[in-house]
Amino acid sequence: IISFTEGDEQRMMLMGLKRFTKYTNNPNVAALRTSIADKVASENGYTFD
Repeated sequence: IISFTEGDEQRMMLMGLKRFTKYTNNPNVAALRTSIADKVASENGYTFD
């Protein structure tokens, strides 16, 4: 949006983007990182199956 619009059109498009891309489910990032690290450690590295 930034690269192909300017002025009022840019402002309106950015407001629309913000409005329609709200994310209400805010995950606990620290807990997710710990969970991923535990899984990787238990499998002795990343597995790409």
